[in-house]
Amino acid sequence: MKHTLYISLLLAACMLLFSCAADNTVIPENGSTKSAVVNLSLSTGADTRSNGTLPTDKGSVVGSNEGALNHICVGLFDANDKLVTLHEYDYKGDENVSTRTDAVQMLVFANVPVGAFVGKYVLSDFYTVAQDLGYTTSADGKTNTAVTTANSQSMTSLPMMSDVKALDWGSGTTLSPTVTLNRVVARVALTNISYSFSGSYTGCTFAPTEVFMYNASNQLTNWNTKTVSGSVSGENIAGNANTVYLGSGTISSFSSTSPYYFYVFPNNNTTAPTKLVIKGTFKTKSGTTYTTYYPITVNSSSATGNIVSTITGGTGDSKISANTTYGLSVTLNGTGVANVSDEITTTSVTVNTSVDDMTNVTVPEHFGP
Repeated sequence: MKHTLYISLLLAACMLLFSCAADNTVIPENGSTKSAVVNLSLSTGADTRSNGTLPTDKGSVVGSNEGALNHICVGLFDANDKLVTLHEYDYKGDENVSTRTDAVQMLVFANVPVGAFVGKYVLSDFYTVAQDLGYTTSADGKTNTAVTTANSQSMTSLPMMSDVKALDWGSGTTLSPTVTLNRVVARVALTNISYSFSGSYTGCTFAPTEVFMYNASNQLTNWNTKTVSGSVSGENIAGNANTVYLGSGTISSFSSTSPYYFYVFPNNNTTAPTKLVIKGTFKTKSGTTYTTYYPITVNSSSATGNIVSTITGGTGDSKISANTTYGLSVTLNGTGVANVSDEITTTSVTVNTSVDDMTNVTVPEHFGP
């Protein structure tokens, strides 16, 4: 009976230890280290996304538009990449994080679901915590319940991560480093649609009925390498019930004063590149109408498929990078294709693409006793 009691007490103690480690506390260590406190000084904002004027500050001011910070996760690691402290919180102001001086590396994640990193104890394991793009449909990045609602992404929920920040406690227990957060999504925007129907297309018209993303990756599987999975469509059809947030839903018109824009994960797969699709009704000069698609590869200057006549600041390789904006101004010259999976002909559409880096979110921090 005594042996049973001792074993039960030992198991209870182990369970308490792991419970504490997962509950935003410092993981105990055998050895002599000094206690320290991280004082995180952040700011946040309350802007939300809708189709309309594109954000102009690109998050250069923390808390404005795409730089908003909500749920924060801080990982502090020792020299062997082992977790020392895991601390996560909803931002409400300055935050004190208890840790130790053997915490010599730091990672900061922003706008992530609650508890996403619990149970991870090695730095590299933090990178492989999967992130669902659907969490961008909440205002704070904590839920993905609005994925079935068209045009529901929020500019205040963009997932971000810092690089590994080295911490040197040699001079004491007070440090004042600066941490830069980078978004792991890109913004793709349809900024304008114009028409130039001539020759055999003289007298034809087109009325857009939907704008959506196609071949979009909806799972980030490695934060560090930007590895992704999934290839989904935001078209408003029954088969896309859980991904319609990547589309406008049914629209009656398009105006350059109310552009549509979407946040997507990076995509390096040039055989299945991410596309922005304009869907609508084409009317011939004889009055015949039919539904057609204009699937436009983002960041492409290829002479096959659609032609990007002007690409400013981009690579033209059909790859989408994180923390980057892609603004597409489209001129329709002919009819589209019958299926969204088809390639558009080079004479049907001309695209001017503006590519720019999103301003990093720089956060001053204070580390002190």
